[in-house]
Amino acid sequence: MVRAARVLGAIVTYRPDSEALPKVVAAALGEVDHLVIVDNASTLASREVVHQALGSFSGSGPSPTRRFAVIENGRNEGVAVAFNQAVAAGDPSGFDFIFLLDQDSIVRAGSVDRLVREHDALSKNYRVGALQSANREPGGRIPLDSRRRDYYARRGGYSGPSSFQGLLLLNSGALIPRAVFESVGGFDERYFVDFVDYEFSLRLARQGYAVFHVPEASVEHNFVRGPPLGSVRLYYAIRELVRLGRSYAWQFPGGVAPITWTTLNRLGSATLRSGHPFGVLRLAIGASMDGLLGVTGEATRSA
Repeated sequence: MVRAARVLGAIVTYRPDSEALPKVVAAALGEVDHLVIVDNASTLASREVVHQALGSFSGSGPSPTRRFAVIENGRNEGVAVAFNQAVAAGDPSGFDFIFLLDQDSIVRAGSVDRLVREHDALSKNYRVGALQSANREPGGRIPLDSRRRDYYARRGGYSGPSSFQGLLLLNSGALIPRAVFESVGGFDERYFVDFVDYEFSLRLARQGYAVFHVPEASVEHNFVRGPPLGSVRLYYAIRELVRLGRSYAWQFPGGVAPITWTTLNRLGSATLRSGHPFGVLRLAIGASMDGLLGVTGEATRSA
C-alpha cells in the first residue's frame, strides 16, 4: 500500500565520512519522499563526499516531486540552524512530516512507514508532537544514553503493545509532524550541537504535546566510529546544559537529570584522562559562565 502522507528527510553533515554517507543516503532515500542534506562548514572535500553519496540518484532540486537537494554552508552554523534550513528548503505545502537523521545513522527499511502509522493511530487520543525510532548500535546494543532515556520514557502515561510515551527525543530517527514543527517554532538556534533535540522535546511537553518511542522503528546509530569527543564538544555540552537547566529543570527535573548525569560523567572522565585536569576544569567553568551569559555559536574556548 502506498503511503498517503509525504515525508521530508533531513540530514546535517559535518566532515562526513566518504564510506558511511552513501549508506546513510541510500537508506534514507528508500524511506522518504524528498531528502535535504545540509553540509555545515562545507569544503571542497566535504562537498565531494556529499555529491558522491548522491551520485547514483537523480532528481536534484527543491520540489517535493524530486528526490533531494543540498545546502552548502560556508561556515559551521550548528545543528539547530542546519535542520531548520533543511525544513525551510522543502515546500511546506508538499510534506506532512519531517524525518531527521544524523550522518552516521542508517534507518531500517519500513521504519518511517511504521512511525507514520503509529502517529495516525495515536493521534486519535493524544496530541502527538513527535515519534522516536529506537537508536541501536552495531550488534543491537542500545547506547547508555538511550537506556536512561527509555527508563524515563517508560514512566509516561501510555504503554501500548509497541510504543510508549516518553519525554526526551533524539534528532536521529525522529519523525515530527510538519504542523507541530511550525507551531512550536522549529529548533532553538541558540543550541549549537548538544541538546538541540532535548530542548525541542521539552518544549513540546511544555506546550502539551506528547513524544512516543516506537521500538519497531529503528536506526543503526554510530555505525562508524569517529574520533573521541574532544574538549570542544565537552564545552558545548556544559554550556548548553546550563542553558537547558535554566529553562526546564524546574518544570521537568526528570528530563534534565539524566542529561546532567551523563555530562558530569563526561567531565569526570575528561578530567581524569586528559593529563591536564586543571585545564579541563577551567574549560568547564568557562563553559558554565558562557551558558549563564547566553553565549551562542561556535566555541572559542578549549582545554
